[in-house]
Amino acid sequence: MNNKQYVLIVLVIFGAGVFAGKTLLKPEVKIEERLIEKRDVVTQIKEVTRPDGTKEVVTIIQEKTITKNEKIVTPDKTKHQVGALVGIDTKFKPVYGVEYNRRFTDNTKLGVWGMTNGTAGLSVSIEF
Repeated sequence: MNNKQYVLIVLVIFGAGVFAGKTLLKPEVKIEERLIEKRDVVTQIKEVTRPDGTKEVVTIIQEKTITKNEKIVTPDKTKHQVGALVGIDTKFKPVYGVEYNRRFTDNTKLGVWGMTNGTAGLSVSIEF
């Protein structure tokens, strides 16, 4: 295979991935509803002295409650990732490859990759 055929294969794989991601795979969305309640209490104490000398204490308690419903939408993270690799070797010849990553934990991915020059390996990536 010559270089043009490798480039064509990489572009076809990339196009198929974009098509599949946009049309076939719909991400799951997690919707969580929470009821948030805020309370505000204000206490006023007034001491009133009347002209005849009597004192009266008046206590005013105002309670204000605000309730609101809040929706939290969290898109589900993708579990699989496929990619195409292009580079050059030490003799400046083009090298092509593919990679596959799978989500292992919430922010960690494990993967494998291989190149046309015979090299292969494992990868670990962390999202932050």
